[in-house]
This record gives sequence, C-alpha cells and structure tokens, in this order.
Amino acid sequence: MADEISFTGGFIYDRTTIYVTAIIDALEEQDVRHALMLRWSAGKWVHWPIEARVVAHCVCSGPKGRLVFALSEDGRIHIADGSQLHWESLARFKARPGLGNLISMRLIGNAVYIVGMQRQVYKRRLTDPDWTRADIGCVVPEKSLEIASFEALDGTSEEDIYGVGLYGEIWRYDGLIWRRLDSPTNVKLQAVCCVDEDTIYIAGARGLVLKGNENTWKFVNNTSTELTFWGIARYKDQIYLSTDQGSIFTICNDEIILVRTGLEPLSTFSLHVSDGLLLSTGRKDLAIFDGSNWQRLNYHT
Repeated sequence: MADEISFTGGFIYDRTTIYVTAIIDALEEQDVRHALMLRWSAGKWVHWPIEARVVAHCVCSGPKGRLVFALSEDGRIHIADGSQLHWESLARFKARPGLGNLISMRLIGNAVYIVGMQRQVYKRRLTDPDWTRADIGCVVPEKSLEIASFEALDGTSEEDIYGVGLYGEIWRYDGLIWRRLDSPTNVKLQAVCCVDEDTIYIAGARGLVLKGNENTWKFVNNTSTELTFWGIARYKDQIYLSTDQGSIFTICNDEIILVRTGLEPLSTFSLHVSDGLLLSTGRKDLAIFDGSNWQRLNYHT
C-alpha cells in the first residue's frame, strides 16, 4: 500500500508516536474527497479513513486524553478523542459567501487555530468544544474585492501570534485584535516560525527568508536556491527549511545552506519538531533527524 499512497503532512506527538496524513493515489486521480490518518507508534502502523480532503492536522493532550485534529478545506474538523471519533464544523461562520478555503492549523498555547483565505482565523480551546472567530481587524470585509490569505501562523503564546500570506503580508495578533505590519516584500509568504518574542523567521516564494519582529525585518542571505520554502521549523537552536523539490536547508551564520541527509533522493514538503526529533514529510518519503542521523520512516501495512 505504501507505493499507492502519498503523504500530505506529518506531526510528532512524542518520540514513539507520529501522525501522518495521506491520500490514496488512485482515489485522488478520480477526485474522490478522502484522506487517511496514519499513526506510527512503537514501530507499528495503524490507520483510519477520513471522508474529507485533509489540509492540515495537529495532535495534543486534551482533558480526556489524546486529541487528534484533522482539518478539511471546507471547514469541517475530524477529531479523534481517545477511541471516539466525531466531527466539528465551522459552517455557521462560513455561511458568509466569498470566504474561500481553509489552509492551515496550528496549536499555540492551549488553543488550536485555523486560518485560510480572506484572512479567516478560528480558535478552539482544548477544554472547550466550541469554535470562535479570532479575526478581528484582519478578515477581509464582506463584498470587498480584495483577495488575501493567511497561509500559516505561529506564536510564542496566545497573545503573541504572527500570520503570513499573499503579497508579502505580515500580521501580528495580541490576543484581541490583528494589526498589519510593514513588510519588506510582496512575494507570497508560506511559513513562519516564532523562536521567541523578538526573533521570528518567515519564509516563502523565490527562496525568501526574513528574520526580525514587528519592528524590523531583514533578509537572510540565500545564494542556495530560488525555490519556494513550504516548511520551516526550529530544531536544537537551528532553523530548518524545506522545499517541495527534495531539498532541506538550514541557516548557519545568517546564511542558507543545503543539508545533506544521506537519504537522497528524498521527497520533501513540510517540517515538524517535537520531543527532540525533526520530521520531514514529502509526497513519498518520511524522514526523521535525531540531531546526529537522518533515517527513513517506512510505512507498511
């Protein structure tokens, strides 16, 4: 089955448990909306189907045990809460026309945030099953002709969140309202990583990487690639970046350099860090870095 599926995202719960979303290639070719949630635990794989096209997922400890969130582009959220599976929905918010698809999900503090086109933002606390809007000041007004998005967000706390998207837009959220920041670029921004309140890395199209905070930004020197960076993560005090073309980079002395994993060729796309591990997820490959060695994580039924 491993040759018949493609991975779409990866998330480390802890050193022994990783959750990966995937699609079945044949069904995707037929435009069947579906996904698989794969769980690797103590060297063994299990999976369950989801009747939706999943665009993002995250995993955390909830009040009743482990919570697995899987976001569909249409605003439904598939949740595994222990042995129980159920759906939650943003339909009442998305009744307004013109909002478009949802794109990304991020766990920040004790809440899960969802963002998408027209700078939609929704929030759910882990202890509360109700979703609320969290887009005061940023969402595109109804009937506006503006096209905008939040492609990604990250934060050091629920009162310090950065969102990035189309046309080089950078926004900051203080827990109450969003405020647009001055940006030195107009290219699409795809990923953001908040190291601390004063150090934020943002990456996107044309190999662009910014470092700074709400007051100032500078370009990180990049003579290595002009490919779009889709993933960014901090691992052991270093920033790692990934393209969707089989390459991973790191920032050393404020310069972007290629990482040799020893696993080439290796498909890449997204990065996730937790519990001392760095996970790279590509269309056909999963790879784990423990600080010393890269190893493939092979999926099999």
